[in-house]
Amino acid sequence: MVLGIENQKNTHPRMASRMLLYDAALIDAMSRKKPCIYISLVVYLGEKRWKAKTNVLDELKVPKQYRKGLNNWETYFIDLNRTDPNIFQHKDNQDVTKLIQALYNWDGHSMIFKGLNMTREVILAAVSATNSYEILAELKSLEETSLEGEDYMCQAVTNALKKAAQQAVDEARPAILQEGMLEGERKGMQKGERNTFLHLISKNYIKKFGSLSEELKAKISEQTNENLEMILDAIPDLHNGQDIMQFLVN
Repeated sequence: MVLGIENQKNTHPRMASRMLLYDAALIDAMSRKKPCIYISLVVYLGEKRWKAKTNVLDELKVPKQYRKGLNNWETYFIDLNRTDPNIFQHKDNQDVTKLIQALYNWDGHSMIFKGLNMTREVILAAVSATNSYEILAELKSLEETSLEGEDYMCQAVTNALKKAAQQAVDEARPAILQEGMLEGERKGMQKGERNTFLHLISKNYIKKFGSLSEELKAKISEQTNENLEMILDAIPDLHNGQDIMQFLVN
């Protein structure tokens, strides 16, 4: 069996006839060698709904009264942004579909990606498919780290958000006449960073030492963003849970 997959990020108005030409060429080539079963499939990776027809007769606008006996050449079609991930048997295919849908419905906060249990390859595939170039650049910059799954994705998103927020501030700075406006933007950016730092510290600490007491969690939550970032970087080198105390500032 041969499976031909055509990936599309945008609607193609003549996709049905295009697939007919692809199929005919491949079937002709295979029939000259060794006949086999051939199936073609269009996988749509776009955010908006597919608008083109998926069969030749609809594409050509053939009247219904003339269609009897004509080959319709229906294209097998999957819209990943609107497909139940559970139709796939392999976990990686389910995960790619889930993450593509999460990215297209993203509200701008990294917490939407909490709980991801996905490989780096799956994350990179979904981010690439959705043209999330800023996040993709940050994922590649983290390739030499030991981060996996949700930590890998959340850190990349946090880095991308920080850069985007700073770029927005830098671009808007000449037009800002009131210091209060700039201060509001800075506090908004810091709040997003803070939530991500607290989540990653809790996640990594529990992963290494088993649990995190409410008392210690409260002390950590009192730290500045700069100190939280230092604590997050230090956790892999801690020998026991109490070593974190040396990084806490009263």
